[in-house]
Amino acid sequence: MKKRILFIILMVAFIATALPFVAHAEGTESGKLVFAKVLTVDNREEYNEEAGKDLIIQTIKVEVYSNSPLKGRTYTLEHTTGSDYYKRDMTLKVGDKIKVELYISEEGYLIQYNIFDIVRYPIVFWLIGLFMVMLIIVGRKQGLKTAISMIITISAIVFILLPLLKSGWSPIPLTIGISALITVATFLITAGFSSKALSAILGTCGGLIVAGLLSALVAHIAKMNGYSSEVVEFLIYNPQGTIYNLRGLLLSGIIIGCLGAVMDVAMSISSSIHEIKKANQSLTRKELFKSGMRVGSDIIGTMSNTLVLAYTGGSLGFILGIMAFDIPMLDVLNHDYIMAEVLRSIAGSIGIILTVPITAILAATLYKGHTAPKEEDEAEVVE
Repeated sequence: MKKRILFIILMVAFIATALPFVAHAEGTESGKLVFAKVLTVDNREEYNEEAGKDLIIQTIKVEVYSNSPLKGRTYTLEHTTGSDYYKRDMTLKVGDKIKVELYISEEGYLIQYNIFDIVRYPIVFWLIGLFMVMLIIVGRKQGLKTAISMIITISAIVFILLPLLKSGWSPIPLTIGISALITVATFLITAGFSSKALSAILGTCGGLIVAGLLSALVAHIAKMNGYSSEVVEFLIYNPQGTIYNLRGLLLSGIIIGCLGAVMDVAMSISSSIHEIKKANQSLTRKELFKSGMRVGSDIIGTMSNTLVLAYTGGSLGFILGIMAFDIPMLDVLNHDYIMAEVLRSIAGSIGIILTVPITAILAATLYKGHTAPKEEDEAEVVE
């Protein structure tokens, strides 16, 4: 019965988190952004002098299905495949769903339109749903707890962090506060009110503080202003006229980016020392600390590689684009964008490295001289 209640709570929370992303009609000054389903497609080839090749002209009939006054109406549109760089591979077929901007006259006639893209969001929700189901099937009770903690994390970022950043709040204090909230909530859900959770929480906070301070120091010395982001123009020329602290956003991104890895390391160390202490109650604080450090040394390599590979993968296209013009490697490294990615990966890795001794000494101190509480043992049982 308890499992069913928890499952229902999980699904309700997931749906509540997903609702803001569900498609809906948006208004612009002169048109309506709607979602429409392709009913019929008629293809023909036509030579285009500007492109210097034959292009496929698609005459399509679409029906609006998104929540708007235009819902249920059908329109005949034309789409040229290959006329635009971003749409060169967008060949439509019957059943496709597209995002289109419709300009409707006062009399209700279609004046102009702009086909933006194919609607892809449903596959995202299917993928998230599959992930949640697999997490619960394999992880069972602990998997359910993990799913709930993930929903809390996503909700904290989407409904608290981003809206407050958008309204102009100072990025660094806000990010630190949200990170602390996510850390506490995640560990309390997965480990309960226990010494294991407390040492993991404090270890995570210590690692994040180190990563944040190091990032701030390097950004100051290297005179990084935060203009390295590819979306910086959207922030500078935002319609609300908000003036953003770009350097602060850069540092906030570093903190959020390494939060998950630091949490993982902190919990692994804390949990390992907890189990070692349960197995041998006679171990001293020093011995527990050394055991935690040995476990941590095995974790550090893979976790640091995870951050480096993640950030390298994110900027791979940019690096390749620069190298295609035979720009010297030192000039590539000196680029503000690359420097920002290096700072993200290195500062995050140092945060992970120092999380190990911080968590180990805290866990060893908390467990020293105490037998493992009975309620903690029971909390580990997976039904």
